[in-house]
This record gives sequence, structure tokens and C-alpha cells, in this order.
Amino acid sequence: QVNGKTTDYYKALNKRSIISGNQIYGAQGFGIALARINGINVLNNYVHLANVGKAYRRGIHLENRTNGVTVSGNTVELAGGTGYPSGIGMVTFTDYDTPDHFSNGARRIDIVWNTVKGWGRGIIGKGFAKVKLKNNNLTQFNGTLYDFSDYVPGGSYSFDLVEGNLPTNP
Repeated sequence: QVNGKTTDYYKALNKRSIISGNQIYGAQGFGIALARINGINVLNNYVHLANVGKAYRRGIHLENRTNGVTVSGNTVELAGGTGYPSGIGMVTFTDYDTPDHFSNGARRIDIVWNTVKGWGRGIIGKGFAKVKLKNNNLTQFNGTLYDFSDYVPGGSYSFDLVEGNLPTNP
């Protein structure tokens, strides 16, 4: 969304949709946010999070039945500040007073070849499944590199693959 309005995305010849080549500066909420979407590529974007704004602001945010998404080649820079800024996050939809039986996290997500810089929390997640976390670079990052939790109703989290992340794998 830009200024509260949903923006378009490109879908050619019934292939996967693409969000690519965007430069987002000073985001005080979510730079790129996906919910209830299937089969989209988030490629080669730059997102800068401001040091003020929503407590749980994120550069790239995936929640509520986001499925079959590739997040690759993006750079997220966090300016730190108040709250809990995060580079890339996957969460269930249990906020906004949503009943527990509606909680449903991200599934089949590939997070590969991204760079997260700055200060805050690098890559986070709650209640996700079948995630590939590969070749991400957090060497220019200060703070908590990874924060994964199963603290959700019926919660769990699972990776299909974790390898090649720098400076370390979770």
C-alpha cells in the first residue's frame, strides 16, 4: 500500500506476480506487506525503515495465509529507534483481536539472497511452515539476527532448508 491505498502488481501471461525494483524510504509501518496472497515474487527492492513509527514495523511483512512467495535479492535497511523494527517477518494473523481459530501463518516461503542492514531484528517469524532460508546476508546488521517462535495457538514453525546465511544460520 502507498498512503493507505493498495497498489497494483504486474502479472504477465498468467505467470507469477512480481513486486520488483521499488525504492521505499522512511517507512514507518510496513515497506512491503503481503497477506492472503498466493504465488508472488518480491524481487530486488530497497526498503528503508524509519527510526520512528509503528512499534512492529517491518521492511517486508508476510502474514495471514501468504503462500508460495519468493522473497529474493532485496535490501532492507533499518534505522533502529523505538519499538521492534524488523527486516523481514512472517507472522500469523492473531493480532487486531482476531479469534484464535482464524490464526494462519505464512507457508511455502523462500527467503533467499537478501541483505538486511542496520539495527533491530533481522529475520523473524511466528507460526510459519515450509520456509527456505538461504544465502541471506546480515553481516552489516547489529541487533538480533533471527527471532523465531511457535508462540501462537496450535503454534509451530518449520524450515524446509536453512543454509549459507551470513554471518551464521539460525
